[in-house]
Amino acid sequence: ETCGTCPDTCKDQSGLVEVDGNLESCDDADENWEHSLCGNFIFANHCSETCRFCPIDDAADYGEYCVNSEVDFVVTDPDNVNATSVQKKTCEAADNDNAICDHDEVKRRCPETCGTCPDTCKDQSGLVEVDGNLESCDDADENWEHSLCGNFIFANHCSETCRFCPIDDAADYGEYCVNSEVDFVVTDPDNVNATSVQKKTCEAADNDNAICDHDEVKRRCPETCGTCP
Repeated sequence: ETCGTCPDTCKDQSGLVEVDGNLESCDDADENWEHSLCGNFIFANHCSETCRFCPIDDAADYGEYCVNSEVDFVVTDPDNVNATSVQKKTCEAADNDNAICDHDEVKRRCPETCGTCPDTCKDQSGLVEVDGNLESCDDADENWEHSLCGNFIFANHCSETCRFCPIDDAADYGEYCVNSEVDFVVTDPDNVNATSVQKKTCEAADNDNAICDHDEVKRRCPETCGTCP
């Protein structure tokens, strides 16, 4: 922002780029914006989508795991044949006027308000028609912020890929050996049928370290339990 060096759009360039004497492609960042290559300006400028080095307006305008979008988004007038009539909307507007939920853009961006979240995180097989084209879940390149995932029909068909699903179906453990910030289920190991389960938190493990005897807790509270490799 200070240096005015942000690319104009979120789009990876094809071909190779020289980084510290080596030729690299955008694929070398393993679709991970926190990859060390993305810390290099030349690489990030070449691979702006992969590195998320681009205007925030070009980022996804929908939430992750079926939460309402916190930003304005565009709704196209479906009665306008040329699709030139667009309006900016918010989920707050949909909350005040539920008729707005008739728009597919709003169903995708305000699933909490519109009640449009799929029941589970599971991609469906086969193709789905999106804007006249047949697409498969693989076409989103395992990227929940892919433009296809902004389409309600596609996101509903590919709910796991697009992370358009209940947050309870998301991982209940942290990344890189940090404590989970959400509740998780612990199974009673003394119950043969494994039907006795309890919800726990890492805070509970902090207060009662005996809880760390459970493998589920060792995985979800590695900081508290000292179980990080």
